[in-house]
Amino acid sequence: MAAALSLGPSFAISPKVTSSTVGKALCGLHQYGHRLRWRVQTGPTVLDRQSTIVSTKPFPAKGIRLPRPTPEIDSRIAALEIAIQKIYSSEATKIYRSNLTPSEQKGIAKLFRSKDRLRYTIGDKCSSFVVMPQSMDKIITNNVLSDSTTYCETTMTALTKACSEVKKVITTVVKPRLGTIVAKQLLDSHPMIPTFYSLVKTHKLPDAYGFDQNPSNNFILWRAIR
Repeated sequence: MAAALSLGPSFAISPKVTSSTVGKALCGLHQYGHRLRWRVQTGPTVLDRQSTIVSTKPFPAKGIRLPRPTPEIDSRIAALEIAIQKIYSSEATKIYRSNLTPSEQKGIAKLFRSKDRLRYTIGDKCSSFVVMPQSMDKIITNNVLSDSTTYCETTMTALTKACSEVKKVITTVVKPRLGTIVAKQLLDSHPMIPTFYSLVKTHKLPDAYGFDQNPSNNFILWRAIR
């Protein structure tokens, strides 16, 4: 597994080109075009102008609002779509060659077989994989989530009620005082699901460091990214 882990998180395994591969690439392109059209039409948001710790609502919107057509963006997205299709069509006619060595392929297979027992995360300094038992990862995560000053369990009903109250304040207080543009920038029309990250802090220990002789120092430092 060491050969596979040494590749690092930024390494991407080259897949075989199929219709599914092309579909995923084009889907990502159209999602980018959708966000780009909204960005051009709505202008800079509050999040673009100042840092904030306020997270978005953890549930997607009930509907999708389509932006107005933007000829300049539409033409470039269409040209890029044609170029992507040509590249994938050309690669599909070639013989597939993996970008992994035999030892790396065996390591990847071992990692998949161990996915129910091990947790693969990333170190803060080395940007390399950090492997730990899932039991340890659960202990760390539960310890963080047990902080009632930051996290709490909720329901969809409570969330919807809170979002409605925020929207009411924006429309009744913010809009009359600061104008429609500011109010629209504060309203979250396309909420995204936030992800909890727990960063493992790694330290390079000397080769002569004895874990058996000093068991009290056998620990992992961690901190949550909120």
